[in-house]
Amino acid sequence: MRGPLDFRSACVGGAGIRGGNRHGLGQTVFYGDRYGSGLSGFDFGAIKAPLLFVHHEHDGCRPCPYNAAESLGQRFPLVTVRGGKPAQSDPCEALSAHGYFGKEAETVKAMKDWMLGRPFPKTVE
Repeated sequence: MRGPLDFRSACVGGAGIRGGNRHGLGQTVFYGDRYGSGLSGFDFGAIKAPLLFVHHEHDGCRPCPYNAAESLGQRFPLVTVRGGKPAQSDPCEALSAHGYFGKEAETVKAMKDWMLGRPFPKTVE
């Protein structure tokens, strides 16, 4: 899984976020992958662009616990996703709560509304 590493690289280096070239970031992968610590020590407060976190409340991927997102949700906007279809893949893959399986359209709409400055739901059910 490259998402967390790509996100970290974008935030601290190559994407120019600190220079003000980005208007905001949506983060949907938390903390780690099966092989490492990922973003567990990352200082999200150092990012100057607005941040939105999105996480499924019943994400079964052990390196990506919902309580980590919930904690970040005290400092940043958080969209909590609930429900969806029964998993058809490993808990850390897309066809599970980790990938918002069965709630993709509603989740993307919430993210889009946030990006466009519209009111967005704090919970997708």
